[in-house]
Amino acid sequence: MGFNSSGFDDDVKPLAEINIIPLVDVMLVLLIITMVTAPYMEQGFNIDLPKTGAASSIKKSSNAQPIIVSVDKLEKIKLSGLPGVFTKSDLTSKLVNYFETNKQAVKEIYIKADKDIPYGVVAEIMEKIQLSGITKVSLITTQD
Repeated sequence: MGFNSSGFDDDVKPLAEINIIPLVDVMLVLLIITMVTAPYMEQGFNIDLPKTGAASSIKKSSNAQPIIVSVDKLEKIKLSGLPGVFTKSDLTSKLVNYFETNKQAVKEIYIKADKDIPYGVVAEIMEKIQLSGITKVSLITTQD
């Protein structure tokens, strides 16, 4: 076994292949991190739902997911299935656009409103929903 002045064997050629195993390990770790953190990525509202003594579960008319309109204390509105937060004046147009693009969507809406919101605001939201052509509206509460 002869060595040249650099201390390496002249018969050994440099390895010109990419070692895939560390790349796969890194990708699997990133995939696992993404899968674990994805459910927590949805940003929500802090809504303190009103409590009722006789809250019962709502019977859904089909297997499709209805839209949930969430309203926080500052009267900001968020629709499940749509990104962003908007105001009451935008609600009708957002719902009309949503149902025009999603023809198979169930025209059924649940309202989750904070318990500190005045009744008049919830009534205005229900009016905006009805103006968009939706007749099935339910209120979500929590049980004592």
